[in-house]
Amino acid sequence: MDVFDEIALHKDSLTPAEQAVSRIVQEHPDAILGCTSNELARRFGVSQSAVSRFCQKLGFAGYGEFRMELHKTLTLRSFGGDAEPEDRISCLTRLMQAVSDAVGPKTFASFYGRIEKARNVYVFGAGQSSIPARMLAGRLLEDSIPARYVALGYETEVLHCMSDADEVVIFSAKNDTFKQLLTTASTVEPKRRPHITLIANTAKHPERKHVDDVIVLPTWSDLKLPLYLEPQHSMIFFCMLVGGAPKKRSQQS
Repeated sequence: MDVFDEIALHKDSLTPAEQAVSRIVQEHPDAILGCTSNELARRFGVSQSAVSRFCQKLGFAGYGEFRMELHKTLTLRSFGGDAEPEDRISCLTRLMQAVSDAVGPKTFASFYGRIEKARNVYVFGAGQSSIPARMLAGRLLEDSIPARYVALGYETEVLHCMSDADEVVIFSAKNDTFKQLLTTASTVEPKRRPHITLIANTAKHPERKHVDDVIVLPTWSDLKLPLYLEPQHSMIFFCMLVGGAPKKRSQQS
């Protein structure tokens, strides 16, 4: 019995506060995987105690165990009917096309154009978002663009070396992981503040007001795909599409 089966089994015993948590889990499962219980409570306006009671009522020791089981459920479950093995390839193809459509050629060109002119490019990403962050930094280096992936914990230290000639790219699906960096950057004088682009999976990202540009990428749930795909898939596709832009330009010249 998976997490969603457990929710259905216990739905009549949930209090109104626990039912609110249940709706969050079913409507925003990606948010659960990327949030601590404190972050979840703050973001969705529920109490942390309700989150804990909900998890325990479903038979889990706590939020951490529940979140691990939710990830397993999403990975194994087919949504909207049984999925054939080849459906995963189809889902990935649809997601990549959706990323291309959502961003559009003008935004890709503008994004790469700024990076191409920058003195230095600093790329940030934590957890699963570190995968596309490292990927983008590597692809830019292949194009002879001075890019550097900055590991979590060194972001504020690196900020002191930046100027308005630099570009910062932050991969952050939905959480405020880089709150300290962006808060500090907002206090820096204009001539030392780099241009900051946030690559996210929601237009309601908690740090959207502290950056210069936000590029929102679609997820499996946005497209109502029958299979769960990790949020970093859309970010990886974004990197692949960015990496292809300069190569096409060079072939035309």
